[in-house]
Amino acid sequence: MEKQGIRSEYLMKIAVVTGASSGLGKEFVLQIAEKEKNLDEIWVIARRRERLEALQQDCAVPLRILAIMRRP
Repeated sequence: MEKQGIRSEYLMKIAVVTGASSGLGKEFVLQIAEKEKNLDEIWVIARRRERLEALQQDCAVPLRILAIMRRP
């Protein structure tokens, strides 16, 4: 299947979740991973890298961690 000149073997299925280190964002990541088995990755974005790394241990889908640093 080609979509606008891009071959399907180059397409990835990803989800992007912001605020993923706690609360609803974290729960959303876990729910997506449980229900969407065909995802290649979930991109998780938050300020607290250590919490995102801990979340990776509980998640069935690989996570791409994007920690946003605050400016001083």
